[in-house]
Formats: sequence, C-alpha cells, structure tokens
Amino acid sequence: MKISARDIQVFVAGVFAYQGFQALIWLPHEFQHSRFVWAGAALLAGIIGLFVGIGLLFEKPLAIRWALAILWFCTILDAVEVSLGLLAKLGVSLKVSPFGLYQNAAYLITFAVLLGLMLWSRSSRFQVKP
Repeated sequence: MKISARDIQVFVAGVFAYQGFQALIWLPHEFQHSRFVWAGAALLAGIIGLFVGIGLLFEKPLAIRWALAILWFCTILDAVEVSLGLLAKLGVSLKVSPFGLYQNAAYLITFAVLLGLMLWSRSSRFQVKP
C-alpha cells in the first residue's frame, strides 16, 4: 500500500478538526470559570481548526495554505518557547517559567511532524505528471 499526498492531507485534516472540536468543547468550561479571554481564544481556534480541517478534507488550496501558515507559526512559536524555557532552566534570569518546558517540547515535536507531513505531501514525489 502506497501513501498518497491525499492520505497525508486527510490525516492532518483530522488533527485540525479534532483540535478545533476539542477547543469548542472546552468553551463552556472557560465561560463557567469567567475566563473570557481564553473562551474567545478557544472559540477562534475551534472555528479556524474546524474550517481548515474541513477545507483540507475537500482539497481546497486556501485551506492548504492556511494549514501551512498555522503549522509554521506554531512550530516557530513553540521553538522560541522551548528555547526560553531551556534558558530559564539553565538559570538565566528571564520572566519565563521553565515548568511548561516539557509540554511545549511535546507541542513543538507535534507541530514539526505535522508541518513535515504537509510539506512532504506537496513535494515533487507526490505531484501528478501528465
């Protein structure tokens, strides 16, 4: 069985849709605890995640660009957060807590793998030759 670009994109679409759905599910919890900023972020992440996931499922070029942009942004952001956490753990005086280091490292690996899969699905190996 050979993996196609479509298979990879459907997998990434599932991840986006799952994360979007999960963000929307947590929305009432955030409102209940009066965390309106987090509730707004959860709503935005949920809507974007679901739309990107559905767009990838239907092979929309705009959804592919959005997915790549989101994955690049999250990978770079988590790389910076992990770097700051490592510096804080080494004793450099920063206003950053090193406690989220392992969680951010896990996010960094996840986003980097998903970004790699999306870039791989758009490589010349998967392009249709007429």
